[in-house]
Amino acid sequence: MGHRACFILIESEKERTFYYSRYGSFCMDNRILGGFESLLNFIRDNHAISEMEWLGKCGAQDGEMLMDCQNRVLIWNGEGDASWNPVYRQVFLQVVRDQWQGWDIRFAYNVAQDILNYAGYPQKPLNLERFKDEPQIQLDPAQDGLVKEILPGILSILDSNQQCRLIPLNLKIYGCLLSGPAFFSRWEEVPQLEKLVIDTIHSEGIDFNGPRWCGGGIHLNLLEQKMEYWVKYFIPGIEQLIAPMWPGWQITIHFDEFVWQEKITNGALSFKVESMSEILEELLPLKAWLEKPIALENQEIEETIGKLATRSYELALIIKIMVYLILIGILVLFLWPLMT
Repeated sequence: MGHRACFILIESEKERTFYYSRYGSFCMDNRILGGFESLLNFIRDNHAISEMEWLGKCGAQDGEMLMDCQNRVLIWNGEGDASWNPVYRQVFLQVVRDQWQGWDIRFAYNVAQDILNYAGYPQKPLNLERFKDEPQIQLDPAQDGLVKEILPGILSILDSNQQCRLIPLNLKIYGCLLSGPAFFSRWEEVPQLEKLVIDTIHSEGIDFNGPRWCGGGIHLNLLEQKMEYWVKYFIPGIEQLIAPMWPGWQITIHFDEFVWQEKITNGALSFKVESMSEILEELLPLKAWLEKPIALENQEIEETIGKLATRSYELALIIKIMVYLILIGILVLFLWPLMT
């Protein structure tokens, strides 16, 4: 299957070109870090397709990218670290936005839908049928409230006394959201925490002493009937099914911004994550290396071709001499009896 990707390159109001790659989605982050020329050349090096082909493929690939050179807008979602690691993504976007001065750099949380919407094409039908039959779920005092190494989610509740309660979830975030307020009807029966630290950089191989990550978070303000949530992996259009399940509630989506839940719980919930400086230490050398490769790679390629050409010439010359020597030998063997 590869790492399939679709690209749309907009160079003017009337000039749009479309491309397809079987392996392009995995290296999108690196090409973006390499700068404008690197990304532009990368897109153009892929297989050109028609607008109709692009519309047929868009939304069914592992990565999607739109590059609007006229309005300086870049939108993408691929398979690199920026697509699955929320902590890395924040730093990556900061570095890229600083690098691409004057450009609007956007991560496509809704994947192809964001790109189609920006480019003015009809939205693709959302594949949400499987969620419509999701069974209604409730907090279970025997299963929820327990601290595990990997948590499906974390529920924070601001009760009517303005006290913040934390409940580690054994239930998937989307299952809770699609069940409406009924899912937390037994929350007072579930074990609760006053504080919780999720250590995302806890070293592997060390004995478990707390959760390392969770799939998302829900915050409920019972007095004001506000429900807010974030998820590690966002499902495009799912909010259309969630909203009807929460009549009378004000709903806010925070996508992957887990830090928001730290703030709204006043630090009762905290995430120990790799610091921005640590990520930058990994990211900036990569960026510096990626900004050079076009010239360096071309030079190296030319040098390699030159060496191969020289070696090929030398090898051809040796073979030619050997052929001549063999022919001379055969000729001598043939003529020797005649000469004696």
